[in-house]
Parts: sequence; C-alpha cells; structure tokens
Amino acid sequence: MPTMPTVAARAAIALALVAVASFSLTACRADGSTPVPAASNAVTPAPTSTPSVIATPEPVTAYKIPATCDGLYSAETRAGYEASGVVLGRPDLDLSQYKTLGSNDDALAAFISGPGVKLTCGWWAAQGDSFHVGLRTNVVVADAATIAAAQARLTEMGITPASTDGGTRYAIEMSSEDGPYGESHFFRDDLWLATAWSQFGPDGYTANLVAQIFGPPAQ
Repeated sequence: MPTMPTVAARAAIALALVAVASFSLTACRADGSTPVPAASNAVTPAPTSTPSVIATPEPVTAYKIPATCDGLYSAETRAGYEASGVVLGRPDLDLSQYKTLGSNDDALAAFISGPGVKLTCGWWAAQGDSFHVGLRTNVVVADAATIAAAQARLTEMGITPASTDGGTRYAIEMSSEDGPYGESHFFRDDLWLATAWSQFGPDGYTANLVAQIFGPPAQ
C-alpha cells in the first residue's frame, strides 16, 4: 500500500503546480496577444480645396445691332423715307456691278469690306434701275487700330470731324452733273456707321441710326 505524502511534501507539490500554471499563462499572452500600436502625435493634414473656375464674362457693349435692316429704322423714319420715293432694299436689282459699301473711297472701302461688317442696308429709288438715287449704310464693328486708320484717311481727304450723338462724325457733300452726293462716317466706341448717298441724303439720317442702335439720348 503506497504511503500518503506528508504535509510538507504536499505543500511543495502545490507550489510547483502554481508555478507551472503561472508560466503557461505568461507564455500564452506573449505568443498569442496582438500588439497595440503606440499612439502617434502626427497631425493629419486637412484636405485642400480645389479652386473653382470662374468663367470670364463676355464684354458688355453699350449698343445693340439689329438682326435685320428693318430694325435699323423706326417705323416713323421708314414711313418718311418711303414717302420720298425710296424703298428699303431692292431684291430685283443686280448690285454686283455697283459699289454697295458705305464709301466710294477705295481705302475706306477696304476697311469696311472686312469681317467686322454686321449689317448692310440700302435705300433705292422705288422704280427704275438707276442707282443715282439712294444710299447705302454699313454697320461695322472695328478695333481701335482700324478706327484710327479710317479716321486718319478721312482727315487726309480734308473732312473735318464733329462731336455729336456721343461720338465723332465725318461728313462731306459734293455735287456732280447727276446731283448732290456725299458720305457720312460716324464712330462711337468700337462701332462705325459708314454711309454713302446720292441725291438722297435725308436730314438726321445718322442720328436716327444712332438712336436705334444706342437708344434714345438721355434727357
């Protein structure tokens, strides 16, 4: 029959078991635990905002060019011209052999015939095929250099400018065996109203154009 261990022996065995258990728990924590990352003091930068794109506005002009010749003349003005025996446009007339620009001067005509011409309007005798009675106007948008060159040419032609209707006007009247004829060139901002006329140069013609395009003068 085996002998029972003494009290001292039992105590020694118990201490040994406690030591083994303690070692096992420590080993498990060391091998199986997940390391906790150390706290970081780095500051996360704030996201930068993307600058918005602002569209450049179109330049604002102080005038409005009508889409057609009908809008270039008020109803009252048109009625008065028609009473004089002329009509706005003559689709039945062949204009190819005649100058239809607002100047008979070749240098000025070269400026007028460029891409800046926005509208070309003509008043002609209501009957017949004669171009000796009527007028033609070009509404031109030009840069500063073109306007300066045109004005220099007009001065070279001996035409004195006058300030009127918020702009500058050059006007000349001459005479031939067919009757009086002339030209009017009005400049305001980047707009040029070029008119050549023959035996039909109504008073206030250019002023009426200015009122239609720029609006009536301020009172």
